[in-house]
Amino acid sequence: MNLSKACKLALLASFSCLLLMVFSGAAYSATVHWTVTGNATEVITTGRSEVAGSVTLIVDDPALAFPGASVLSGTPAGGVTQLGITYGLNSNSNFPIQIDNQPDSGIRVYGPAFASAGLPLGLIVQNITSLSPTGQCSGFITIIIQPGVPLKNGDTIKVDGVRLRVDVSQANTVNTDIWVQVQSINDPTGNTFSPDTVRVAKSWPPLLVSTAVDVAYLCYRNWGNPSGPDAFLAQKITITEGFTRAFVAKDSNGAGVDSTDRVDNGGPNSLGGPFPGNLANFLGLPLNGTQVKVYLSGIPASIESVSWPSQAFNVIVPPSGPPAGFSWFQFIAGSSSFTAGTPGDPTKPGSASATYEYVTNNQTGLSDSTTESFVFNPQLKLSATNQQDTGTVLAGVSLWPPATDNVSSGCVAPYFAADYAALKIGRPRFATLYYSTSPNGNPVTGNPDATTKQLTGGLTGFGIYETFAPCRCYLLFPYVSVTSYYDTGLTVANTSMDSQVFGALGAPIQGGTVTWWLYDSLLKSLNTTGINLPATTPGQGGYSVDLTGTPVYQAGQTFQALASQILALVTPAKTQFTGYMIARANFQYCHGIADITDKTFANAAMGYVASVIPDPAVKGPYRTASAAADVITKLLAGESLNN
Repeated sequence: MNLSKACKLALLASFSCLLLMVFSGAAYSATVHWTVTGNATEVITTGRSEVAGSVTLIVDDPALAFPGASVLSGTPAGGVTQLGITYGLNSNSNFPIQIDNQPDSGIRVYGPAFASAGLPLGLIVQNITSLSPTGQCSGFITIIIQPGVPLKNGDTIKVDGVRLRVDVSQANTVNTDIWVQVQSINDPTGNTFSPDTVRVAKSWPPLLVSTAVDVAYLCYRNWGNPSGPDAFLAQKITITEGFTRAFVAKDSNGAGVDSTDRVDNGGPNSLGGPFPGNLANFLGLPLNGTQVKVYLSGIPASIESVSWPSQAFNVIVPPSGPPAGFSWFQFIAGSSSFTAGTPGDPTKPGSASATYEYVTNNQTGLSDSTTESFVFNPQLKLSATNQQDTGTVLAGVSLWPPATDNVSSGCVAPYFAADYAALKIGRPRFATLYYSTSPNGNPVTGNPDATTKQLTGGLTGFGIYETFAPCRCYLLFPYVSVTSYYDTGLTVANTSMDSQVFGALGAPIQGGTVTWWLYDSLLKSLNTTGINLPATTPGQGGYSVDLTGTPVYQAGQTFQALASQILALVTPAKTQFTGYMIARANFQYCHGIADITDKTFANAAMGYVASVIPDPAVKGPYRTASAAADVITKLLAGESLNN
């Protein structure tokens, strides 16, 4: 079909008008097509201010494929162009995540077409913070491009530095993707995006913590180790990365930014941002590396101090083969604290804590390819005077520094003007969540009371670290008789009160209950769990029995009772007994006698000194009588006066 000359002229005019519009960029009504990319980062599930990956918008419009073609930003009515960015937990940006940045702090939007004097000309970032009624940070960013900015293919807008409150979102579940959705706000048809949703982060657990417990005996000076006063115990806290790149150093190998350092969010600044073009670390030089706080709770009053190791080295050999120890956690001077427990009151234990910072010789070459593991073994020193308060010490570890603000507060990301000018941005802060072994990688957490620093209920995030046990004393009464005519008087003395005689070299002060086991010559054992006799009021003399409670016999006090009184507490009660008894005193220095007399105390049949049985929990298993003279292993045997 042939077109008429008039038609041909009309088509030519229309095409000329189209070219004029494209090349002049004078039209506001054209739709701009953007290609969107996301550079995903790894964020911590407990992070209150985690750095999300960057979002890049690139003008990529077939209508602008001609050399020099451009289109002006703005609406047909001459208004600004508004591009909305929403952070959410799935590809539809549902369940939005709060952005932690202050409105004018940290978030950067820049590109070559808009850069002027180091600032993004024509671009304004708004992080809405006035959501009613809570005033929480929002999960929305608005980019405002002033009208009349010529846009051409290849022009780029990049958004980075966004801090997310992961810990108060559903991204606190491990392996959750975080997405960004981009849309045109005030002119829905003015901009299109492909794709309109990109992934910017994935959440991972920060660390895994396990504890290995050891038992300290209160009667062994310094550390409670029977091997000697200078021997440490084997308890330990093991901290392992939640994923291979969880721990980041402030400055790998201490040589400034080089090839061994982690590059946050891209390489050299080629996009004309506010930082010098040769700065490799896009997000600035961090103020500190990954920090952890190690917390000990439930410390009994028998502990006078805690000794923290200066370093905790990595114990994992990397896949590339160099030995372990290329990275470590360094004790931060002045970070330790210690609160002593209240003597005699197990409901008011003490606590201790210390903070460490991650250091590595090679972040990218070794650390980022190795799931590192670090062993901490703080030692708890026993008091020289209080050796009677027992207890179980629990250990927990949290990333540090903490997020001290309320989760409903406004945006408070740790990014300030002075830090911005000095190219320094603090590491993210974290929720104070203490970790223990977590089989599925999700948080298993608990918190100590921040005010009293005392152990509170439900500390599932704390593992048992060290148990403090008394050095008990066992007495054998080999013959005890209770008949219609005879009875046996029994005493157990707590002789740890001797400082008046020996001064500083005397026994440490101890106290505890006395428990009895009865073995009848015909009925065998009369009790299997032991009897705590609430007997004689110490210091009053006589054989009266206080049946209202089980007394603690302090240093210098003596248990006194008749065997018939102990026998009456057997279930069912017995009136006659012939056999032996074993008494267990929950203090170290015990001695006892037995005196068998008639029930009027007029005629004494016999008396003897009870034999001290070595504590098997400390001395090891019993030896046979034939090995009593074994001086090679020096293991006590049989029955002897052991102190």
